Amino acid sequence: LFWRNIHFHAQSTNRRFKTKLSCSIFNSNSNYIFHFAFHTFMKILIHLIIFFSSFIIMEGVAWFSHKYIMHGLLWFLHKDHHQTTKVKLKKNDLFFLFYAIPSILLIGVGAKYSIDWMLYSGLGIMAYGFVYFIFHEVFIHKRLNWFKNSSSKYLRAMRKAHLSHHKQSSKTGYSCFGMLVFPKKHYK
Repeated sequence: LFWRNIHFHAQSTNRRFKTKLSCSIFNSNSNYIFHFAFHTFMKILIHLIIFFSSFIIMEGVAWFSHKYIMHGLLWFLHKDHHQTTKVKLKKNDLFFLFYAIPSILLIGVGAKYSIDWMLYSGLGIMAYGFVYFIFHEVFIHKRLNWFKNSSSKYLRAMRKAHLSHHKQSSKTGYSCFGMLVFPKKHYK
């Protein structure tokens, strides 16, 4: 590639024969490098947009499924989450499959067949699941003894919003179905 892009041009001026050599090495290679870098940058940017879009969309999916599915049709699985028990595993813990299975399928198919949008969508869903696990199971419900308290206003508001959701014990009358987004009143 380097040698192929070297072009010498001869130019004659007046009656005397003068040869002027010009080399276009830098023009050809710099264009190639620029296009390669730009293409790589855009590909990374698109992957990041897909990843973070999937992550953000999962907050809406979690809110919808929590409000209309967990507190609706599948209340019999979610009910034990609102009851105080010392049982380590609850029926509610089966809900992770509703999010893990699509994530695993998207990552697997996307990786095997080089379908980037599937791969990065699956990774975004997986990242949301990891954040959900850390904040919901570990930080709020203290199922693992990793985080005791936090001085962060956001984390304290998150815990307050979620615990206000748990004040009810029936199927209806709840608020704050989201995990990462909640009303500003909980920051006080």
